[in-house]
Amino acid sequence: MSKVRVDIFRKANGQVPLMTWFNSQSQETREKAIGLAKQLKEKGHELGMPAAKFLRDDIWELRVIVRRVQHRILYTFAKERVVLLTHGLTKESIVPPEEIDKAIRYTKEYLQNPKKHTHRIYR
Repeated sequence: MSKVRVDIFRKANGQVPLMTWFNSQSQETREKAIGLAKQLKEKGHELGMPAAKFLRDDIWELRVIVRRVQHRILYTFAKERVVLLTHGLTKESIVPPEEIDKAIRYTKEYLQNPKKHTHRIYR
């Protein structure tokens, strides 16, 4: 049995930022991202470096590194036993503060109406 359920954020207009990013990535990057999401589902808070890292304000990053390119999937522990993946990005050195702020906004929207703002793939 998994430790957490993984939800993916969906905007009110139906767009899914994580899937937009995901679909623009290479097959190798997508496969690694899926593998890390599965690890997160199984380990929850126990998943740590190098796969996951705390950023700030309850926002974490899944660390997808492919051929020295650093991709990140931002997420939070939105509710008890629920992880919310908000969106993905490719980074240069640090995750830009505005990307963390975006993850915080998405989390607030999700918490106001989880059913409306969930694009769930993993069960």
